[in-house]
Amino acid sequence: MQDKLIKLGRGNMSQLVVSGFKTESICMGSKLRFGSESPIGRYEAIFEDDGSTGYLYLMDSEKEGNPIITAFGIYQSDYPDDENVTASILWGEDATKVALLINGVAQAYFDFSVYRGTCKTEYCPVKTNIDFYDWDEQFMEHFLE
Repeated sequence: MQDKLIKLGRGNMSQLVVSGFKTESICMGSKLRFGSESPIGRYEAIFEDDGSTGYLYLMDSEKEGNPIITAFGIYQSDYPDDENVTASILWGEDATKVALLINGVAQAYFDFSVYRGTCKTEYCPVKTNIDFYDWDEQFMEHFLE
């Protein structure tokens, strides 16, 4: 894990505290793929748009067989390319919690330490190995100081 945590915010407002992050400008409905590895190296979150649907894939390199734990459906793009969208993958202070934000709004969360997570669409096609729960933005407390 990194020696320094990144603190985003100012004044009396809560600060966002992350151990790592990656941000990309995306065009919803256009094929793209970007990922972010956890600062401890074991976990990875990959955001992919196949041209019509956005997914967040959650991976554990120490998982036997296929490293993909699950995938969360983030959006269906039923409209022409939506430009000027920012997607961010944030890693929590302990580098086992990850969140996906689109234009600064939380869309998905996963805690690799307990294989537990959720997404705003509540669409998770593979729930076999995880504890999937109803959408609740309180998970963002793991990223605030």
